[in-house]
Amino acid sequence: MKFKSIELLNWGPYQNMPPILLETSDKSPITIIYGNNGRGKTSLFNAIFYVLYGEQPDKFSAARYANWFKVLEGKEFPVKITLIYESQGKEIKLTRGFSAIPVNKETKEVAVADAYQSMLIDNGQPINEKSIDSFIRRDLPQEIAKFFLFDGEELEKVLKGLSSNQSTARLPIKDGIESLLGIPSLKYLSSEIEKMSDNLEKEIKSGDKNYEADLENEEKSKKIDSDIEGIEKDLRQMVDKTSELHAENETLMLELERFETAQQDIGQLRTLKAEEVRIVTAIDTGEQQLTGYLSNAWFLPLSKIIESKNESIIENLKLISEFQQTNFTLNARINELRMRLSTSKCSSCGSQIDVDATLINNEINQLEKELASNAQDRNTPRTSTTSATWRDLEKQTQKLMPVLLEADKSVRRNKFGLAAVRSNIMIIENRLKLVNQFDLQEKITKREINNNTINDLKNNIDNQTENLNIKKKEKQKIRAKIVGAKGVNPVFRVKLKYLEQLQEVIETSIVKFSNSIRLRVEEKASEHFVNIMKNDDIIGLEISEDYQVWIKHKTLGRKPAGSFGQNLVFVYALIGALIDVSGNGSSWVIDSPIAKLDEIRAPSVWRWISQRKRQIIVLPHKNELTPENAKILMAGMVGREYEITPIGEDAWSEIKPLMDLKG
Repeated sequence: MKFKSIELLNWGPYQNMPPILLETSDKSPITIIYGNNGRGKTSLFNAIFYVLYGEQPDKFSAARYANWFKVLEGKEFPVKITLIYESQGKEIKLTRGFSAIPVNKETKEVAVADAYQSMLIDNGQPINEKSIDSFIRRDLPQEIAKFFLFDGEELEKVLKGLSSNQSTARLPIKDGIESLLGIPSLKYLSSEIEKMSDNLEKEIKSGDKNYEADLENEEKSKKIDSDIEGIEKDLRQMVDKTSELHAENETLMLELERFETAQQDIGQLRTLKAEEVRIVTAIDTGEQQLTGYLSNAWFLPLSKIIESKNESIIENLKLISEFQQTNFTLNARINELRMRLSTSKCSSCGSQIDVDATLINNEINQLEKELASNAQDRNTPRTSTTSATWRDLEKQTQKLMPVLLEADKSVRRNKFGLAAVRSNIMIIENRLKLVNQFDLQEKITKREINNNTINDLKNNIDNQTENLNIKKKEKQKIRAKIVGAKGVNPVFRVKLKYLEQLQEVIETSIVKFSNSIRLRVEEKASEHFVNIMKNDDIIGLEISEDYQVWIKHKTLGRKPAGSFGQNLVFVYALIGALIDVSGNGSSWVIDSPIAKLDEIRAPSVWRWISQRKRQIIVLPHKNELTPENAKILMAGMVGREYEITPIGEDAWSEIKPLMDLKG
């Protein structure tokens, strides 16, 4: 909790001032607010306490700080404190206030109405009013606030407690220190365990009811447990078998990938076989049609006409056959190369197989160019010739000849196509002779069988899982009927014994922890005390179990603090030790009464304060510390300086930066 600014409205001698900036750097973390007595140092100190924790009946009344000059006006007026601070990296805006209703102008008595509080975080996100105290407690619990917000009255109380011979007078000091470090939490835990022990004793006295019913339900529960165990065993076996089949299928897939080219060839072979059947059928049909046409035209010399006409047809068919054969060979080679590229990565691990992809791609590009060139040649027109002898005859038979020629051309074209298909079939069949078709089919069949088995297992797993859930619900119903009468007393007695032992351990831990805290505080307080006193004869402090304080001397041994100055220095040493031991990084506000310290001790205290490496807000009287002395004693650690000044004859007060006052 690091303070950034505070704004006062009609609080104490302050009317409506702009916010007082308190934020400082880590290099110069100290803010000094100078002020003479009666000008508002304590009012400012209590304003910080009020905005954090509200009214404190044992410290001050909020109504008492309603501005007296506003009371004299006789009208209701607002009183408000706004504190902006940083907590865990976020900016918190905390506001607390009330409406002051003047009751008696002479006594300046007011009534408080409509008290309120609000908290905004970072971008203005509001916090529920009921949660505000818990937010503040997270940073600085009120039980330990007296160590971080320290005024003269608290110093007097501490001094009286330390100097008293009665341990009860020092109890608040001991409780405050232990609260700072968490002892009350352990005591609360011990109290809760004691309550639990009392409840267990009551349960033990209630006896073992419903014993027989519990025995019967226990047996049923055991039977269901056995059924559940059997189902779970079956499920594990089925899951293991499923995993095994999946693994086997993965292996089969890796092996089948090697036959991918063969599978493509098989598919292409089936297509070619079907094409062969279609062409043979087409040839038979065409020859039957041609025979019918010839029998109807027996009077014509058709064979010579067809022979002459088909000279060009035969040439074209030969070219077509060569073109198809070339295209098929080129396409087969391209497919083979692309297959090599696609299988250059391992299907299971994804790693690259050593294949020269550049050479393969270059060869594919060359083959595709040959395909394109072949297609261009195919589309080049061919010249066909017909003998002059038969042209006259064609004119005489022009009605019948186109049909005859087309029928004969179709038959011949199909025959050439059939030759090309059978040539391709022969090539693929020769290639497939190298493939073990039986092994391929066996692996495919095995994978299909595995998939069917996996589906069956999945269905069985679903059924058994549903059955398992039914059994578990049955068990829950039966277990709900068991009240625990069979062994309630023995179990409760064991628990009771355990709680008693635990409580004993906690009580012992409280004593040990409390003593550990005292020793840690003693060690740190001794360091601070020696550092401030700067007396070679003083070697440290000793704090007894009831927190009576002794000063340890080299020559005089152990003796109580004598002077007010020694007691006061010890209080500062104690506060420094508590802050060090607790690890709390909150700001330290000191309304510091050190006027009684001599000229030797006072500078030591100010130097010691400047070495605390935390945000410190000091409210000194100018007799205690002047701006000139602050520069000397605090050596660049002062980040901001203000002075409380009166305004006019009415003695209003304002807090102004010291630089402004100097012009």
